[in-house]
Amino acid sequence: MSVTQKNMSGVSAFLLTYSSLLCASFGGVYAYACCALLCLFLCFPVPLYPKTLPRWLGFLPALSLVLRLSPLLQTLLPELGPYRTPGFFGLLVAVLVCLSLGKNQLLPRASLPLAFLAVGCGALCLFGTFAPVLSPSRTLAGRLFPLCAALLCPLSGALLFPSVGMPGKDGTVEPPRLRTLLFAVVAAAVCALPVLLFDGRFWAGGALLFACPLCAAAEARALFGKHV
Repeated sequence: MSVTQKNMSGVSAFLLTYSSLLCASFGGVYAYACCALLCLFLCFPVPLYPKTLPRWLGFLPALSLVLRLSPLLQTLLPELGPYRTPGFFGLLVAVLVCLSLGKNQLLPRASLPLAFLAVGCGALCLFGTFAPVLSPSRTLAGRLFPLCAALLCPLSGALLFPSVGMPGKDGTVEPPRLRTLLFAVVAAAVCALPVLLFDGRFWAGGALLFACPLCAAAEARALFGKHV
């Protein structure tokens, strides 16, 4: 792969990891740390992952898709209100459908501008009050969704790593190199930290708004047997 193709692979891997960490951050520092370590650990066996997702693992991207989008509801619903929220999610589903049905190279090429927008939203949390989320919410949804996201989103994202590479000259899709993946995971962990440590849930929702649809669309493509 060329340098540009490797960079696109790294950005796609960054967004998959970043999205997982944002979802896990709602469960507190322990869920976040568990998610970050799992993302890092899952980089090493990437050469052993199947090039296409087996049918019996099809539940993973389907469940991960729901987990990646669920924090948007509890984050943005207070801002949008009960009447504008259905319209908002309708538009979000339309975006997912368009990205899922698009050409193979659409998602990697769209990753770069969306990654900058997502990180910009997360960085705005730095201007908030220092209030680290040390423990999960007492509600069932507050515990269940972040914990599931911390465990399942990294696994689903890791299974996508072999297909986030850009096609080579012979038309095959090569997985990103280990060095690229490790750098992407560490960078995502650092960029997602402000969302965990500072009180700015609206901006966390903004970061999710840019990162989650792209990752969910990638997982939807994997669910239907398509390369990213």
